[in-house]
Amino acid sequence: MLMAAPAITTISPTQRYMRRFATHKLGVFGMLFLILVVSAAIFAPWIAPYPPQRILTRALQAPSWKYWFGTDEIGRDIFSRIVWGSQISLQVVGYSIAGAAIVGATVGLIAGYVGGWLDIVLMRIMDAIMAFPFLIFALAIVAILGPSVQNSAMAIAIAKAPGFARIVRSEVLGLRGREFVKAAIVLGATNQRIITRHLWPNITGNLIIYASLSGSTALITESSLSFLGLGVRPPAPSWGYMISVGMANWQYWWMSVFPGLAIFLTVLAFNFVGDALRDASDSKLDLGTS
Repeated sequence: MLMAAPAITTISPTQRYMRRFATHKLGVFGMLFLILVVSAAIFAPWIAPYPPQRILTRALQAPSWKYWFGTDEIGRDIFSRIVWGSQISLQVVGYSIAGAAIVGATVGLIAGYVGGWLDIVLMRIMDAIMAFPFLIFALAIVAILGPSVQNSAMAIAIAKAPGFARIVRSEVLGLRGREFVKAAIVLGATNQRIITRHLWPNITGNLIIYASLSGSTALITESSLSFLGLGVRPPAPSWGYMISVGMANWQYWWMSVFPGLAIFLTVLAFNFVGDALRDASDSKLDLGTS
């Protein structure tokens, strides 16, 4: 009697990618923590016990059951300000990374696909920006434009765009020599179709990985700008500015430790997620399921 052949279970590339990511414990932790931070930013009015600017009865109170992270130098609840401050931090990170990705990817795509003198000019401009230390370049832009959420995001975006441009250009140069791109050119496909159907889908994976890793750099830079008084204008609750005020009142440790811990854990989460995404995209780490 003939036996039926066992069914072969096929796994889509997306499912395989998600399975690889799920095996990366630190990546999963980072993703969960970032979801927590985003949730805190969205639901801050319901999570924070007090408005960020409300002055309570006593200043410089140590952490307690009533004030979990203590109060600052004028009596504001630090836990509430950290929760509200997540909105500012995520705004700057989101705007800056999105802007850097759009500008950098566009420049890299044009430079890599068109080539020639345009490639040389565009990439030399990117190299000139990268020649400056990242934080110094952002400081210079904010010093000229003035401190604000928008200007901080713009400064970080400009400083970060060359990194995206170099990655996209490198990917495009490699893809231009692939058989499927050559075949599309021979068949008379337009430049728009080649870019949107053949190049862009093969670039987005590395862009997402680089963007997640860049989130930590953007957060550190925003916090540094606020720490130096060139970021978000007080009394807005910025994590970096809270550390700056805490350093001036160093004997009250909770004023700087808790905002610093928020920055540290969020930066760590961005890095964990970026590493996990990079590992998940590596076919050598396949689970072996087909």
